[in-house]
Amino acid sequence: MNLPGRSANRVIAVVDLEKSSMIQTLPTAEMVESIGGAAVNTLLLEKYSQQVPLVLGTGPLTGGFAPASCLMAASFCSSDRGICHVPVVINSGPMLKLSGIDFVVFTGQAPRPCVVVISKDNIHIETADDLAGMSIPATVKRLKSRGIKEVALVTGPDVHSSSRHHSASTSVFGGFDRCGLAGYMASKNIRAIVLNGGGEIDFNDKDLETSRVLNGQVHKQLPRSRPMTVLGKITGSNPARKLVKKYFNHSHACFHCPVGCINFLKFSGMQTRTEQVDTRGIFILDHQGFAALSKTRPKDAHILMEKALAMGLDPLALAGEMDERTGFEQALAQMENKAEPGIEKKATSQLPPGISIEAYHRFGGALPQIIPPNTKKSFSTWEEQVAFAMIVGVCPIPQLLFPAMSSSAFMPFITRDQDQVKLFYRCLEKSIEKVLRCIPGQDDRECFNNKRVVI
Repeated sequence: MNLPGRSANRVIAVVDLEKSSMIQTLPTAEMVESIGGAAVNTLLLEKYSQQVPLVLGTGPLTGGFAPASCLMAASFCSSDRGICHVPVVINSGPMLKLSGIDFVVFTGQAPRPCVVVISKDNIHIETADDLAGMSIPATVKRLKSRGIKEVALVTGPDVHSSSRHHSASTSVFGGFDRCGLAGYMASKNIRAIVLNGGGEIDFNDKDLETSRVLNGQVHKQLPRSRPMTVLGKITGSNPARKLVKKYFNHSHACFHCPVGCINFLKFSGMQTRTEQVDTRGIFILDHQGFAALSKTRPKDAHILMEKALAMGLDPLALAGEMDERTGFEQALAQMENKAEPGIEKKATSQLPPGISIEAYHRFGGALPQIIPPNTKKSFSTWEEQVAFAMIVGVCPIPQLLFPAMSSSAFMPFITRDQDQVKLFYRCLEKSIEKVLRCIPGQDDRECFNNKRVVI
């Protein structure tokens, strides 16, 4: 069966980190019918389960003209939560697809810390020895000096395989990893995954006009105060809103996104634990983490957020170790002495009705806790909408915010043939069900061998 999808390279790269080798393979019929993103990643995790893989995947909309078509899913099997799919945004998905590859499977462990460089039809491994001890901003600066275009995933200087209070970051933006991706990368000795692109992505001539119309509908639904697009929907975020109003400089948008929900805060006096940073501002991509930190430290959460981003720390975990008097170093030491983030149980118990703990952690554990508008559109629940986005390759946040961003609104970017639309929806329903029914709480090797997991 051939599903519609003009922008698919239909190439899977399998990288053996131990041998620094790569082979390319084609997707199976089952993978094609699973569409892409998190659904195909799940099948690849199953196929290579004995090699404890890390999988990166794009969807059919990734890199096209559909709004917010920036997404790449980073998937792995957590030792205690089962399968996790972390949304990776900014420009990561399009840059992977521009490399001529739709999916990358990392197996084994590199013999020493490394940087994985993905370029046009090629993946090679470089040493990360010169990055030892560097903060994330310093690491990104060093990688950019090598000619790297996009730093898709990077970890902080102190992350280790059992780290649960660290987060993998996209360049200096932070990210949506609160499920152990940073520690999983460390277990494979991956310090960073970088993308150079170099290819092209096909699109239909009508996509530009379709995109213009849909973007216009979204713009009509944007709040008057653009910096509050996401924060305004998060319960208990008043302290964070005050800091954003005080220090807001500009908004930043991911690839082809009409929303621009990333706030850049500009201020002075920032300093990491080990070095002075040469920027004077931070990007707030993890709105949920910043809201939690601001609630604990309403006066200096922006300073603490800068330190957390520089060190690759989970701001939610940091908030769990602080009160109004706790110093950063003290909180850091307390986190290091704990196997689990102190705030985790509290945070998940406060999830809004309609978001399950299992689904929230399955998709990284850091997306904004926003209940989508009550509409009659397909895939209307929080977990269905996020699963849809993670499969087709768009950021889930605009979908959760705006009724205009329904699944049907994206169909013209995939196909305009009504028979093909029906076929696509049938496959999509199966793929969403497949992604959502993976059961957390199993050992890596048992994720697929255990009869409880049905794929």
